[in-house]
Amino acid sequence: MKEFERWGSDSSFSFDPERQIAYKYRPFDVNALSILINNELYCADPRTLNDPFDSQLYPKGLLQEAINFWIDSAPEVEAFARILFGVEGDGWIDKLLADAALPGVCSLSAVPNDALMWAHYADQHHGFCIGVSLGDEELGADRPDLWIPTMIYSSGNPLFNYLGLLIEARSFQSAADEADMMELAKRIVYQAWRECLVRKHESWSYEMEIRIVSDSGPGPLELSRGAIKEIIFGSRMSVRNRRTITNLLSPSRNHNISFFELRKSMDQFGFEVIPLD
Repeated sequence: MKEFERWGSDSSFSFDPERQIAYKYRPFDVNALSILINNELYCADPRTLNDPFDSQLYPKGLLQEAINFWIDSAPEVEAFARILFGVEGDGWIDKLLADAALPGVCSLSAVPNDALMWAHYADQHHGFCIGVSLGDEELGADRPDLWIPTMIYSSGNPLFNYLGLLIEARSFQSAADEADMMELAKRIVYQAWRECLVRKHESWSYEMEIRIVSDSGPGPLELSRGAIKEIIFGSRMSVRNRRTITNLLSPSRNHNISFFELRKSMDQFGFEVIPLD
């Protein structure tokens, strides 16, 4: 998997895909069972995600506002603005993003016992949670199209921060002429768009999201055999649905998966993950 260089951060957490397990909350339905049967996750179209701000960049308006905000900081910003919004460059930002390949996004979590996620994503605790290892062995070391960035949660728009860092570094002065300025502008817009894939509003930070981004686009993401390590049954999951999953993933079918159940804590408003014999 490729490394992703990032700029700035507000709040984040560490996750080591080679050592830690990521969790996929699911209702008990055909799509969830297909993960188990086909040994694959699914990378969604980012335009279908439940947060309307997630992975979305409206470049012209945001760039104009950001430039207006920073324009007094350095005179070279005015020249940059003319390149971005001059008549000869009209529409190039939209074209740049339209030509960029649409990635696929698969969202998991670093925690298996969050009450809100069990309610929202696992059918109000009637579903289950799939623990998956996302190391190179499981996803494939020869998959440069995949990356697992650290999600950043913030209150402000990342584009403002990015332009601010560029201005402080006087990066605009590196452009020798208008053509260089245009290339710099393209890199800025593209990088800002990529950054939007891995930034969310701070109100989502409780999810501790582990995000797989596939540059190959939306679609199934095949896992190696053995990538699925754990199954956690919801506290309200029916005995019949539990039995369906345990039979499907039994050792007799060459599966080596640990089973757990979610139980309400007796001394606080919380949940515990308990191993099953």
